[in-house]
Amino acid sequence: MILQVALVLIIAMCLYLIVFKYQLFAKFEVKEIKFPTGRIIFTSYKGQYSKVGEKIKTVISDLDKYADFKNKKISHTYFGIYYDDPCRIVDPNESRAIVGIIIFSENLKNFNADEFINKFEEKSLSYQTKSFQEFKSVGAKFPLFNFINIMSGIFRGYPAIKKYAKNMGILENFQCSLEIYDYKNKELTISFPYESESDLLWLSGYPVPVYKDTEVYKTK
Repeated sequence: MILQVALVLIIAMCLYLIVFKYQLFAKFEVKEIKFPTGRIIFTSYKGQYSKVGEKIKTVISDLDKYADFKNKKISHTYFGIYYDDPCRIVDPNESRAIVGIIIFSENLKNFNADEFINKFEEKSLSYQTKSFQEFKSVGAKFPLFNFINIMSGIFRGYPAIKKYAKNMGILENFQCSLEIYDYKNKELTISFPYESESDLLWLSGYPVPVYKDTEVYKTK
């Protein structure tokens, strides 16, 4: 009995330390987030969103090998844009996304996108580049230390952001979600663009999956 109690206490202490260390229940504020102009380098993904982490790891590896961002002192962050609600489509394996890096306007002066795309093409890596204009979104920021933080941010952030947007009457304007993984500053941003986000839409190259209902997002 004493051993069982001790084991429970040890497990509880470990869980507490994990929650405390990684700030899993840190307070967050849902608000409007305005993004400046910028450029993305990305590759497409189709499959279950729960497995997109492997694709992001591949992107990080490719960029470390061929992009040489550190030596060029180009500030960038990794991102994922997710176009589908896996709970609303018939087959979650048809979920569409793009993942890559995002570089905002203040850092573009040191950046030649074509140079990097050519390097990737030489290695037969399928990356594309796209500029985008400034856009508004609704979102929140969370601590980012590891994958646990991302899962915590998704489970806590998505419902809160959608509730906020519904109260503002802009929920129907959401056509994708944008997650920015800023490992340097240990910050995760989860947002839903709702205005002037057309430059970021429908870049996956995959067809729209079959939805369980008729209220699906409109596509171009």
